[in-house]
Amino acid sequence: QRQLCFMPPEEEIRERYYTQLRRFIERPCGFRGLSEKGPELFKTMVENNRHYFGPLYEKAEDLFEKLAKFKKIWLPWVALGCVDIEELCGIHLQVADDWERDFRKCKNFSQKIAKIQNNEEAIDCIVIDILPLRSDIEQISRRYWEALSHSLRQSILNDISVIQDFLQNALQFLENVPMDESSITESGMKYEKIMTELPKVTETLDLVKSKDTCLAGWCKERVTSLAGILTQWEKLQPLLENHAVILQRQVDMIKDQAQTQIQNLRNEADKFLLRWESTIAELQANEEATLEMFKERQEHWQEILKKKDQLLEECAKFNMIFPEDLLQPFEEINATMNEQSKEWIIYDDYLNELNGILSEEWAIYRRRPYILNEFISKWEGSVHASIDLPSKRIRSSVEKIQTLMPLLQQLQSDSLTERHWARIFQLLKKDNVKNLHNFTLEMLLENQALLQQNAQEITQIVRQASSEQVVRQALTELDQWSVTAQLKLIQQNDSSGQSISLIKDYQEVLNKIGDNQSLLQSAKNSAAFEAFSDQAELWESRLNSLDAILTSLNQSQRRWVYLEPVFEAGTLKNEEALFKRIDKDFRYIMREIQSDPRVISLMKINNITTIVKSLETQLTRCQNNLMSYIMDKRNSFPRFYFLGDDDLLEILGQASKDPEVI
Repeated sequence: QRQLCFMPPEEEIRERYYTQLRRFIERPCGFRGLSEKGPELFKTMVENNRHYFGPLYEKAEDLFEKLAKFKKIWLPWVALGCVDIEELCGIHLQVADDWERDFRKCKNFSQKIAKIQNNEEAIDCIVIDILPLRSDIEQISRRYWEALSHSLRQSILNDISVIQDFLQNALQFLENVPMDESSITESGMKYEKIMTELPKVTETLDLVKSKDTCLAGWCKERVTSLAGILTQWEKLQPLLENHAVILQRQVDMIKDQAQTQIQNLRNEADKFLLRWESTIAELQANEEATLEMFKERQEHWQEILKKKDQLLEECAKFNMIFPEDLLQPFEEINATMNEQSKEWIIYDDYLNELNGILSEEWAIYRRRPYILNEFISKWEGSVHASIDLPSKRIRSSVEKIQTLMPLLQQLQSDSLTERHWARIFQLLKKDNVKNLHNFTLEMLLENQALLQQNAQEITQIVRQASSEQVVRQALTELDQWSVTAQLKLIQQNDSSGQSISLIKDYQEVLNKIGDNQSLLQSAKNSAAFEAFSDQAELWESRLNSLDAILTSLNQSQRRWVYLEPVFEAGTLKNEEALFKRIDKDFRYIMREIQSDPRVISLMKINNITTIVKSLETQLTRCQNNLMSYIMDKRNSFPRFYFLGDDDLLEILGQASKDPEVI
């Protein structure tokens, strides 16, 4: 634990000493004597002389204080063994004089150790062996020397590494000769950096030399890599001086080139001014001219200004200033361009905003046409008082769009289909429109004169589409009705107790069929009916058939309900076989309706029309026979004249089963 201590430990020495002292004091207690009372007598000797024991313990404490003082004497000798020597060297040793001083101290310390003659030291009854301590002190001295030499060697290597990096970068830089502006600028910055770091690196090299001398003087060794560093260092100074000369010569060449480049830019600016004036004249003379060339000229001028600014920025790095008369034309041309561009920039803003609206898909625009209305109001108010040429063109364009607004409003109709749009684009001579769902507003307004010319034909197409929409909606409504309309059924038990489904409300279904026939008739009166004649005729046939079937089935169901109890009771034996056939067909139809209660599904039942007509005819026959039977019963029993047909049928049908009915 890097602490000076006795071996055995001081606590153990103290324990042994006091143990022996106690044994010495208690020795009379072990005497037996010659008489029986001898042991008791000797024990009283310890009690009687106890006042002499105090000085014994005082001398014992004095002894241990001497031991502590003796250990304290050796603390300076082992002080270096109580710390991390390598860490101390790294903190406190920086220059060669520091190592020189510590090497000398370490040598003096070793000499003092050699002068220690005693191998042991006696303190009263305790003898201290000094040889192990001397051996440890000598080991500490050797560690101290090794730590000094190692830290000195490592410090030299670290400094050499820094110098080596500097020399490597500097020599690599000085070997390359800059040729163009950018490399010269970069080279100048690196050269300045090298010259800034050079004094500090020189100081470091001097420190390394002194440290190496110290290492050689005390450890009889040198750092071999230092020789190569010194050789490279001798080459550095001539290269720095030579590079400065080369750099100055290159800078002079760059200045000459910059003078030529600025003159060439001046000539290019003069030529550009002529082209610009020609472009402005073309815009003023030709109403159909676009702003593409105008924008290209502006971009070209910005490129010229960018080249000029870059050149001036590069020249500023070499403290180069151009005459004012050489740069003045650039400012004059720029001012002329800005003045002439103001009006046309407004026109360009108008076109950009208009193109943004025209690029909208027609499906989006037709849901928010207010965008174009707001655009027209905005620009109409902005240029109404301006008399310059771009403002006149904006007003003319706005007026043309305004004349087409009613037609655009018509085209927003939901009734227009792909077929109608195909006819419209054919009128506009746009046969290359492939996707009629994603066309833009621009495709409609691209040829405004042709759109205005065909306004009447387009209006007629919109009207035709609206008429078709009426018929289409009617047919769609019929299709929806065919899917959703169902017959309402109720469950009823026949006279034998079997359950059968019957239609609850015929009149509601017949009324809806009548409404659908009226709807279809109104659609037939539309001018666009011909395009849907096939579908309409099919639905007309369906509705007529359904009306006839349900009307007949209604009569048949009513008569079956009346007649079934009568025939099941055995009344009219002669017609019983006929009624069974009727009952079988009626139940068959009701089962089919129960499996699919949709109204339109009646048309799917096999031979439904024939079966229903047959049912109605045969049930009428049965009812007529029943009426003859009733008349016979009334003639036989005149009191039956006071009963209605229904009550009489109930009496005749159930008289044999339930006399209470009568």
